[in-house]
Amino acid sequence: MSKSYVVMFDTSNEVVTVALARIVLHDGRCALELCDSDTCAAHRASNTLLLPMLDALLKKHHVDHSDLQCVCCGLGPGSFTGVRIALATAKGIAQSLSIGLIGISTLDALAWGAWHAGTRGALAVVCDAMRKEVYPACYTLTEQGVQRHTSVCVMKVAQAYTFLHDTRASLSHSAGGSGSADVSCSNSSASQSEATASLSHNALTWAITGDALTKYVDEFSSFGSMLPEKLWNTSGWGLLLCLQQEIDSARVDIFDAARHNPAYVLPVYTRLSDAEENERARLSSTDAPHNATSVSVPAFVSARTPDGVSAGTSTYDCTLPASGVSSTVASRDIVLPDENGDGENVVVFLPLDAASMNAVAALDANVMPTTPWTSEQFLSDLRTSGHVWWAAYALNTHRNKRTLLAYAGCLVAGDVMELLRIGVSCAHRRCGIARELLTRLADDARNLGATTMMLEVSAANESACAFYERIGFTEVSRRPAYYSNGDDARIMQAPLLVSGFQTGGMEVCEHEETEVALHSASAPTACIATRNASLPSASAISDNAPSTSHTDTAYNTEGAVHTLIFAVESSCDETAAALIDGAGNLLADVVASQIDFHARFGGVVPEIASRKHIEAICGVASECMDAARKHITPREASMFSWKSLDAISVTYAPGLLGALVVGVAWAKGVAWALEIPVIGVNHLEGHLYANKIGNDWLKPPLVASLVSGGNTLLVHVQAWGSYHTLGSTIDDAVGEAFDKVAKALGLGYPGGPHISRLAKQGNPRAIAFPRAMLHSGDYRFSLSGLKTAVITYINNAKQRHEELPVADIAASFQQAVIDVQVEKSRTALRETGAKVFCLGGGVAANPQLRRAYEEMCAEEGVRLALPPLRSCGDNAGMIALVAYDRYKQGKFFNIGFDPQARCNLDEPY
Repeated sequence: MSKSYVVMFDTSNEVVTVALARIVLHDGRCALELCDSDTCAAHRASNTLLLPMLDALLKKHHVDHSDLQCVCCGLGPGSFTGVRIALATAKGIAQSLSIGLIGISTLDALAWGAWHAGTRGALAVVCDAMRKEVYPACYTLTEQGVQRHTSVCVMKVAQAYTFLHDTRASLSHSAGGSGSADVSCSNSSASQSEATASLSHNALTWAITGDALTKYVDEFSSFGSMLPEKLWNTSGWGLLLCLQQEIDSARVDIFDAARHNPAYVLPVYTRLSDAEENERARLSSTDAPHNATSVSVPAFVSARTPDGVSAGTSTYDCTLPASGVSSTVASRDIVLPDENGDGENVVVFLPLDAASMNAVAALDANVMPTTPWTSEQFLSDLRTSGHVWWAAYALNTHRNKRTLLAYAGCLVAGDVMELLRIGVSCAHRRCGIARELLTRLADDARNLGATTMMLEVSAANESACAFYERIGFTEVSRRPAYYSNGDDARIMQAPLLVSGFQTGGMEVCEHEETEVALHSASAPTACIATRNASLPSASAISDNAPSTSHTDTAYNTEGAVHTLIFAVESSCDETAAALIDGAGNLLADVVASQIDFHARFGGVVPEIASRKHIEAICGVASECMDAARKHITPREASMFSWKSLDAISVTYAPGLLGALVVGVAWAKGVAWALEIPVIGVNHLEGHLYANKIGNDWLKPPLVASLVSGGNTLLVHVQAWGSYHTLGSTIDDAVGEAFDKVAKALGLGYPGGPHISRLAKQGNPRAIAFPRAMLHSGDYRFSLSGLKTAVITYINNAKQRHEELPVADIAASFQQAVIDVQVEKSRTALRETGAKVFCLGGGVAANPQLRRAYEEMCAEEGVRLALPPLRSCGDNAGMIALVAYDRYKQGKFFNIGFDPQARCNLDEPY
């Protein structure tokens, strides 16, 4: 057996645990033998320690990466960032080696670690969940193995003690003869019998373990006997035995990579993000005007129109808020024609809100006339903890009116999502709405700890049964004559639905116009059959030391024309990937944007961004590889695989740290698995390089303006890699100011496109907004005062009950921004003597700003380079272009590097 090893690791808490096991097949059984393991304390250092520790383990036992059969990692619950570090790394390893990824419960691994140490009887595990909360779980440990009695949950420390006490009492009562109360991960009836006997004899003797004891030992000391501190964290044996149990129960197959596709493995969460939890509390309130999800027409819609579908009736029209900044979670493949010929009705999916109660009750009475719920029943259920509701609306693109089309609700109890109710108006069935609603419910249920979903449906409802079967439900039991009319009830079960495209529900867009980056005169080609012999050796990138330093060793890469470098970008709310060859040709450049998921919150929610990245990273990477195949010959395409890559690059700074972590950990996993260099790239430098796309003449020295939602700075580019920041904003960034003004005007997020569209209809000189620091004599910027002036103008007009001249406000605000940006850029060009000007960042897509720079450069006799519109926002193509240069210079990162939320563009790296 060529692939005879399994690597296992966990970083769910403040410790990194790695293990290596050998696969032994004997009498039809697959057994794992522990070769070695290592555990190390890692306070905020998991990303720097994990791969060096794993690398040392394999080298110690002379195991090649190609000998790995599968990867196993802990999925939590634990620190969200810690769990994502392990999982993203595992995804990178598994995807690049084309092997399976198996996730296991960190709580179960702790219990198995205690079992291996000789603990028997009842065991409580309490893991730290931060915010003075813990993840409690109860087990029975017998000679036969480990049996879990509780589902994954999170609660305050005081509540957890009560929970454990109540569970202990319940289990003791069950052991006394009233039946088993197990929520077990074991299939052995003998094990269950032994567990019951153990509880009966040890009802008051409990052991307790888990890393939460480092903080809360006093709170739990009276519950049971504390296990030794070395057992409070995961161990190699715990990971192995937990995986072995999964193998023995046939729940996993380490030889089936397709079954264990890394794209579909997700962390164990126990709650929604704070933003979502606050939103649900607000939406369930009947206090106007905050009880409706604010909506706006999505900025971009590309969709199909189902035949014969109308927009529905006004019976289910819902009240829109008077103003609101949030857009929607839009379905980009469902657009309905308006029955009055007045625009289109875009189908949008939103959490159900209290303002829709009358509409949902009316629709429910229409689709379920025999057992309708009242609006009061829906409202009561919406407010019940653990209940999740979503709705689909037709949002008219002209009249800004929404009409309820469908609704669905579920109860999340432990690891099960139970579908409570789902209804779709008759005119809008067979459009994919019901499936999308179930996916939304499943996404939330997964974040609350569920792993499976169940429902009850009448056996006589053939169309509903057929629909459920198509999406993966199977019948697990039947209740004869359950309904009043004598029909049977089918109880059906399925794994939780996963968002489409393996990309977290995000649409993947390919930047077709960026196919050729540096050499635009000819079509890109690549020879990918073999890796270039001049590449740096694996030893150059597999430093065992957990250093975060970078290596600038120069490697011989001359003649590497056919080199292939993969690039990843995840600094904010786009998951992007690109592939560039040794001639500078971008063979693929794809991006999946999360804007739809953040829009209703009026800005990027960091926790949601991190969750979406871990969902999307594998799917986006696969889409990129598929896109690249279109630009190589069929013969080469047949040999094209992850092993064809010569290096991988990734944005390491600046950005949202939780978002950066996912891309960095995944990229490092790929680099380690394939034993190729990893190249870290500064995100801001990437925006500078985006100007190279389609501008093969571009060379420094030049002056560049970087304007985005997070940055506003003016840079003198003396040479590629040599930068001097002339000035930056002292408060708000340009994109941030656009968003905040759009919010004040009641427009959607992101604000830039909305402001720009309205400004075309307004007078840019109508309102004299201030040009802050226009004559400051330096290159600093300030947007806060301008933003305040605009908001004050809006509030004063509202107080006077005047109609807002929205278009004039937008145009005047935008012009104030442009005037300062352009004039300071003009001064910088004159003082530096540069004859080239560039523009980068998301705001670079603003048409009026681009036009203003065209006019200024023409007046100054300066050549202007602008990135293509689709390359203004975050993308991986620009990261690949930077990596292309750094690869030739041999500037590779150590495998133990960590992302940084902030960094100075001027400092070499």
